[in-house]
Amino acid sequence: MSKKGEHTQREQEKQVLEWGELILSLRTQKHLTRSALISRCCKRMSEIDPEYDDKDVPNEAWLARVERNESVTATRQKIELLCAALCATPRQRWEILIAAGLNVFTEPDGEATPESRLLSFAYLTLLSSVQVRRAVRRFLRDHQDTVNTEEKLYLEVLQVALQARQDELKKNERVRPSSIDTSIALSGAD
Repeated sequence: MSKKGEHTQREQEKQVLEWGELILSLRTQKHLTRSALISRCCKRMSEIDPEYDDKDVPNEAWLARVERNESVTATRQKIELLCAALCATPRQRWEILIAAGLNVFTEPDGEATPESRLLSFAYLTLLSSVQVRRAVRRFLRDHQDTVNTEEKLYLEVLQVALQARQDELKKNERVRPSSIDTSIALSGAD
C-alpha cells in the first residue's frame, strides 16, 4: 500500500475511533447502559416503522464494538438512530456525523438534495481558505466570551467567515489583470 493510501486508511480509522468515543461519552453522560440505549433505539425505530427489521437497529454486541473503537459496518441510519435515541443536540449530532465521515447537510435518511450539496460546497469553500480560518480563530480568541448563546456564536462565526472570504475574493480580483489587459500586454500594444 502506498504512503498516501496508508495515510488515508489511518485517517478513516481515526474517524471511526472518534465517533465511537463520542457515542460512548454521550451514553455515559446520559447514564444509560448499552441495553437501555438499544431499547431506546428499538422504541424509536418502531415509531418510524412499526414493522422494522431487527437488522435495522444496532444490537449490544455491535454497540460494544463501536465503543471499543473496533471496525464495524455503520450505516448512516444506525448512526442517526443512535443520535436520536441519545437525544443528541444538533451540535452533538453534527460532531458524531463529522467524526464518522458523513455529510452533515444531507437529510437524516442520507438523501443528498441540491440544497445539501450546495451547503456542503459552501462549507468546504470556507474551510479551504487560510484567511477564513485565521479570521475565525481571531474572532473566537477575542469575542467568544461576549456571545451569550451558542446559536448566536455560530451565526457570528459564520458572518466572520463569510466576510473574510468576500474580502479574500475582492483582493484576488484586484490582483488579477483583466482579460483585456492581458490580451493588450500579450499583443505588445500600448
